[in-house]
Amino acid sequence: MQLMRSTLDGVGTGAGVAWPLFGIITSSLGIAAGSTIALATGSVASLLFCGICCGTFLISYQNALKQNSMASEKVTKYVNKLNAQIHQLLEDGYQRYLAHSQLHSKAVDPEEALQFMLGWIKFKIKKSKSPTPLHSPYLLNLLEDLIEQEKSNKLLSAFIMHKITNEEDQALERLCIKNLVNKLVLDIPLSPLPFSSSFKTGFVAFAGAFGSIAGCSAGFMGLLSGLGVISGFAALPVLGVSILGVALALAILVAAQAIRNTAELHKLNSLKSSIKLICNDLNEFHKDFDIQSRAELIAAKASDPHHQPVFHHRFSSSNDMSDDECDEERTHRSAFT
Repeated sequence: MQLMRSTLDGVGTGAGVAWPLFGIITSSLGIAAGSTIALATGSVASLLFCGICCGTFLISYQNALKQNSMASEKVTKYVNKLNAQIHQLLEDGYQRYLAHSQLHSKAVDPEEALQFMLGWIKFKIKKSKSPTPLHSPYLLNLLEDLIEQEKSNKLLSAFIMHKITNEEDQALERLCIKNLVNKLVLDIPLSPLPFSSSFKTGFVAFAGAFGSIAGCSAGFMGLLSGLGVISGFAALPVLGVSILGVALALAILVAAQAIRNTAELHKLNSLKSSIKLICNDLNEFHKDFDIQSRAELIAAKASDPHHQPVFHHRFSSSNDMSDDECDEERTHRSAFT
């Protein structure tokens, strides 16, 4: 269908240049219909029409393909970035576990690491709900899917074993993250194209297609009249009515396809924006991890051996938290000590 629209773009542009040029020249110079000069001028106009038509078609088609390709590439770019951000989130959680183990002089245990990272992600979920709302409403869905029992055991266990054994093969880990991201992408609702945008797109496409066919036909009939081949549509009224019918049908078809293509691009852009927001929020998590890690390192160096590790402050409650919430926080914190 894009071929048809690009073809109509070429036909309309070529007809808009070649046929008026022929008419203006023959009328201005008073060239007689059917004369040698008229034939020569008509030949030049026809070659000009073909050249402009082909050039416009190629440019229009390449631009359309490029636009669709760019939209798809942007979505792929942010999907890959989201994969990397999820891996970084797991890396941050594992580093927290290593710091916790070192502070308490514990050996690294896969099961303990799994439970610690599950609790750390659960705390992230709770912390993300309050007091500051997330930029993306879908990040919580991602985190909740991440700690879902079946998936978490598979993904987190694969990640932990990779970190402990230093294996180079990360195929299972990448596959689990990919499946997690794919589920998230499929669950993101895509906003429909606004009616105003649909109307504008359809109107422009309809007018352009109808004008290309009807205008080219009228101009070509003028060329034939100037060459003395036919007197015009008056000699073949059925042809004129048929051209209008074909132009109307193709214009409706092109307008419908243009609306469909625009809607697809709108959905791709909407999906890209949603994934981008999730990536930004995960990046904020990582920045928060870096800041708190540096603060804990400074505090650990400056404190005495009996100083409570700053690490536990990561799981401490805010000042305005209720007693029930404080008890719940102590329960959560006990799982990491």
